[in-house]
Amino acid sequence: MKGLPKQLQTREDFNEALLLAETEKTIAHALANHFKGLLESSYKYEFDKNLNDGENPDGTLPDFVVIEKNDEQNIKRHQLKRVIDENSRLFSLGFDVATVTIIINKLEQ
Repeated sequence: MKGLPKQLQTREDFNEALLLAETEKTIAHALANHFKGLLESSYKYEFDKNLNDGENPDGTLPDFVVIEKNDEQNIKRHQLKRVIDENSRLFSLGFDVATVTIIINKLEQ
């Protein structure tokens, strides 16, 4: 591999890029961004509960999101919770959240 490709498709691509980053420190930041993208795309939002008028969510963004739907006579508020999507690309490549977090930290040093 010569330089970092714009897209990393397979686990082998990521592994080769990691080896390359050890010898070419200039690509470490770009590779960290690839891993951050994998990590960010491993989350999804799921319905958590209905909220009453004026009720605050259980937390803040990005962990909780409040959506409002206009019903004909009132507004319904729903809380969505950010959860790990076990079917995300991160897991299909054979990574896990803890490992990717460690990799990102090492690449950003």
